[in-house]
Amino acid sequence: MSKSSKSPKDQEEATSLSGAEMDALLAELGGDDIEEESPQEKTEFVFGQETLNPIVRMAGLERIAEKLARRLRLIIEPFARARTQVTVDGVDIHHFEKWRRDLPEFVSISLYRLAPLKGGAMIVMDPQFITGLVDAFYGGTGIVTPSRAKEFTPAEERLLVRLSDTIADSVVESWSDVVQLQSQFLSRETNGAYVTMIRNDEAVVVQRFTIVPGNGRAARISIVYPRATLRPFEMHLDTKVHDDAGPADENWTKRMRLAASAIPIPIKTILARPQITMGQLKNLKVGEVIPIEMPEQLPLIAGTKKIAYGSIGDRDGKTALLIEKLEEEPEI
Repeated sequence: MSKSSKSPKDQEEATSLSGAEMDALLAELGGDDIEEESPQEKTEFVFGQETLNPIVRMAGLERIAEKLARRLRLIIEPFARARTQVTVDGVDIHHFEKWRRDLPEFVSISLYRLAPLKGGAMIVMDPQFITGLVDAFYGGTGIVTPSRAKEFTPAEERLLVRLSDTIADSVVESWSDVVQLQSQFLSRETNGAYVTMIRNDEAVVVQRFTIVPGNGRAARISIVYPRATLRPFEMHLDTKVHDDAGPADENWTKRMRLAASAIPIPIKTILARPQITMGQLKNLKVGEVIPIEMPEQLPLIAGTKKIAYGSIGDRDGKTALLIEKLEEEPEI
């Protein structure tokens, strides 16, 4: 390799600016008005690691979770053979490593690809929930004793396949207003340590649902997405939420208020509450007289709430209650 023939002095002159060039540069930058910037505090940044700032489009994900909750109830009831309650516990964001660390040692994790989303999604279910559904499906109560099993029985495997595939289809339907998806089963794991499709430092979005089938124990189903998977569709989520909200309809609001004002509310008052002993009650006979004492003011009750007090009288030939005092803050 040939060496440069320039001397250090020639190199210094080649890289230095002339006086005219320096004046032009200072004029471009503002000349003598340039102020020296104070040194800024350095912040450390690790490439590939996401911060856990709240998702801007969280409302859109919550709307999708509400739609999915209604579908989950229709999916689970035929297996549970009982009315099932499904509630949305919220939408959270975690680092995958922390979320996986909180999982039990034995759990059902079904992995699906949701094209065109990149990274897929996971359906996570409690093994005891699967065991209870199998018991209920074959005529049992659905209430099972917690066990330390480390694998599913063949019957539980069959039900798990049907249930998770149907839930994956419902996830696709719940997203249909935002993007058309297509589910494809990838694998099924029983330990979070075996899930390798997501990096430990990657953020995941978790939709959590509480399931109460009939008289069974409450269980949880979670749908987990890599956050990077949802980024291309966050604007669509936000737009759809605003479209669904629409402008305020004042006429509808007025009609609703009028309809609510016309709802009949039964009210009652209690004249007296006499007390007798168990012996008197046992020997009670026709013709006996139970003395009562009328209070000065009688309560007016709507439902179970006392809203006013008054005294008994008559009006237009009918017994009536004269309102003499209102509760300061009646709970209606």
